[in-house]
Amino acid sequence: MDWRVRRGCELYLGSFNRQWQRLRTPEAELEAQRRRQPEAGTVSVIVPVWNTKPEWLRALADSLRVQSLTDWECVLYDGGSDRSDTPAALKEIQATDSRFRVIRADTNLGIVGNTNAAAALARGPWLVFCDHDDTLEPDALWRLATAVKELGADLAYADEDRLTADGRVHYAPHFKPDLCPENLLACNYICHPVMLRRSLWEKLGGLRSGLEGSQDHDLMLRCVNAGAKVVHVPHILYHWRNNGGSMSHTQREKCQSSGLRAVEEAVRARCAEASAEVSGGRLRVLWPLPERARVRVLLTGSGADTEKLLPLLNDGMSDRVTCQPVTRDSLDEAARGAAEELLLLWDARLTPEPGTVRELAALAMRPEVGRAFPQVLDARDRILFSGCGCRNGRTFRRSAGERPERCDPLLLETSVHQVSLGSGLCVMLRRELWTGPDCAPRDGTLRNLVSPFAVARCFRWPGEPETAPFHDPCLIGR
Repeated sequence: MDWRVRRGCELYLGSFNRQWQRLRTPEAELEAQRRRQPEAGTVSVIVPVWNTKPEWLRALADSLRVQSLTDWECVLYDGGSDRSDTPAALKEIQATDSRFRVIRADTNLGIVGNTNAAAALARGPWLVFCDHDDTLEPDALWRLATAVKELGADLAYADEDRLTADGRVHYAPHFKPDLCPENLLACNYICHPVMLRRSLWEKLGGLRSGLEGSQDHDLMLRCVNAGAKVVHVPHILYHWRNNGGSMSHTQREKCQSSGLRAVEEAVRARCAEASAEVSGGRLRVLWPLPERARVRVLLTGSGADTEKLLPLLNDGMSDRVTCQPVTRDSLDEAARGAAEELLLLWDARLTPEPGTVRELAALAMRPEVGRAFPQVLDARDRILFSGCGCRNGRTFRRSAGERPERCDPLLLETSVHQVSLGSGLCVMLRRELWTGPDCAPRDGTLRNLVSPFAVARCFRWPGEPETAPFHDPCLIGR
């Protein structure tokens, strides 16, 4: 099912809205939080405002007043709104609670300028950024402050969902992974909410002008590049109102252009020869392949046709690929005896698309990467394997049976993404990381990556569909 159809059903049937009611923190727990403050210091909520509807401002203010964290302030920076009811609503909100500080500017400095100006007026050591039309869960600030206090973090983020313009229905939950630097290069999956150490904000110089539309993405990339300790709070704490008027909806091309610049500068800070491009509407990083990189392909499975596979595996590799058919018994000896820098385990019944080995080799040669996997598709372009993820202690296969372009964009099936587990049937790794036929990771800090720009096709073979390495009814057309 296309993700747009699924999201529409979720929205109009209210399926997640009912689940969200069960996920909310009960009042008894909120009371316990109020009695147990994290003592992280004052949290300054930064809200740039411009021509916001009064009812949306009041909803945001209401969500702040009921916070279980008591030590907070909210800087409402009005960038010269020209509709009269916005300043009136701000004045009304300020009168209800002294923790609301309203600053009225004469001119609109834009989202970047207004946010920087508001942050400069903050009094607390922690900054939380909030859009003027969104809302927070009652325990949002408490959970974020507790996380940074207990874990000594510089930045904390949490899960979020979407909110209809009228505020009645919650839908499209975004259950985020822990910090995945590779995912962050594809899009700003961190998004909202974010609590950031103020000293780090000042060190980085705040938001950068000229990157409007992706200024938050750029900030997150610079935080990671600066070595900030980042933690994830696995609770839905933020509700992103879908009003259709945000920059991401109305100026998509500008946002994409700004995002491309932010990602390209981020990767070049790590590798001078790397670059970025927009491919199929998604950001893609092009990593260089060192000249010394050679690949030993260890072909497993019966009926290995080296002559047929070698040209496909060598595409884009300038004859730097050597194929060696192996059995299960000889695999370990062949891998340990290889002279090449890279090892590619490949089931002979999988057919690589052009450029697959080049893509995997460029990823696997990076020192922070442990293993690189292709995306396995069937003859109808449906995902058979795109890595496995873990949630709540359970392992699940990502997007099996779906077409990559029909998956929810938040799953990044059309971008390079990190996974918890991969398959030993088609995997590339550096020879120094080889641990045995099971390909068990030696270093848990190294990243496992799946690239949709490296594709292995799994076609039906007569007489033995049940022996397919990624057996699925789709393989035999049923």
